[in-house]
Amino acid sequence: MVEKIIKYLEDNSLNEEGLFRLSGPIEEFLKLKENFNKGKDVDLYNPPCNPHSVSAILKAFLRELPEPLLTFSFYENFLSAAEIADKEEARKTLTELVLALPSANYNLLKYLMIFLNKVSAHSAFNRMHANNLALVFAPALLQPRYESTAAMMSSKPSTTTEMLIAEAEIIFSSRADFFSKYRSNTSLSSLSASNPSLPSIELSEIQFTQKDPRDQKIAELEEKLRSKESELAELRSYILELKRKGGSRESRRSVHNISYSHVDRNMSLDTKKVARKKK
Repeated sequence: MVEKIIKYLEDNSLNEEGLFRLSGPIEEFLKLKENFNKGKDVDLYNPPCNPHSVSAILKAFLRELPEPLLTFSFYENFLSAAEIADKEEARKTLTELVLALPSANYNLLKYLMIFLNKVSAHSAFNRMHANNLALVFAPALLQPRYESTAAMMSSKPSTTTEMLIAEAEIIFSSRADFFSKYRSNTSLSSLSASNPSLPSIELSEIQFTQKDPRDQKIAELEEKLRSKESELAELRSYILELKRKGGSRESRRSVHNISYSHVDRNMSLDTKKVARKKK
């Protein structure tokens, strides 16, 4: 599925403005998602699917994985890489970390990051620079095992994701090339999925990002709000479908109340956070 989606977007949509940021028709998105979930051989070309609907399927797939692609075990370590002031050291640390991921995670991450690097190379047309793509993908790729306010407010996930995208061709060069390049002048950390070890760098030493962290956090919260709005649109479409197919009035009212209250409550929280940050 991922390969089919990325190939379609590469063939048709690298210059599409707002790719991965804008939404396509909700009906098309839901139909594509249903067909992929059923294991059908989905034809994205005939007739051509809206690129924003197709890109939304990829985001939904990553967001709904049982464990994020960068794993719960490595969450803190990937965030630590965002604190390293020296670009070369940060890049080497990220390379060590991705090498320590399970093979399936590594292969999918490599495929995704190299593709997103290509998307960012067309930013003059699609307006999706590496930092914009990072704001979209970081919440799906980097998640703590247990949510907290501090984790939600942190800009480190998007900083780390931005570097993975921008430096993809170096970070995901062949494993043999990496070890031969650095073995002579550096000692690699001993890493494992259960006990990764990374240097500790003070936040005051961050130098390689020039963006105002407040602006970045506002953008992250606004992206989360857009995601909640998309979920609400999906629920509304689902409720309308239930009404068309019938069902008791009481059951429809129950679905309506539960679905709307859950999403609206989350949207309200995110909206308040954005308002506070803008002040």
